[in-house]
Amino acid sequence: MKTAWPQAAPGDELLASDNPYNWTPKVLDGRVSAVRQIGNVVVVGGQFTQIQNAGSNQPIINQSHLFAFNATTGQILPGFMPTLDDQVDAVVPGPSGDTVYVAGAFNDVNGVGGRVAELRLSDGSRTSFRGQGINNR
Repeated sequence: MKTAWPQAAPGDELLASDNPYNWTPKVLDGRVSAVRQIGNVVVVGGQFTQIQNAGSNQPIINQSHLFAFNATTGQILPGFMPTLDDQVDAVVPGPSGDTVYVAGAFNDVNGVGGRVAELRLSDGSRTSFRGQGINNR
């Protein structure tokens, strides 16, 4: 019997495979729900609490639900470490090319409420976008 593998939805052809490149960061626990490349930055969202750069003897980084890495080097971006209180289910490029929208089960991003946030790729800080009226996953 032949196994039918699920197909990516239109526009989601860049999702990570079950066997990612060996030079990309590792999510050590939980799961990844969303991966999106924006320029030279790959943003990864999901339900996890620890990540690690590829390679032997790399330190474990306590980072929950969202991180980014350089698409060329595979190194985690230490400046993009936003604080979220629950999982990220979707990652979409922002309007300016240097921001990203995230959505999910979280109630708080960097101390500000909301289930959708626009974050700067440079430092993970929130923009003035508030996504008012969105109160559910």
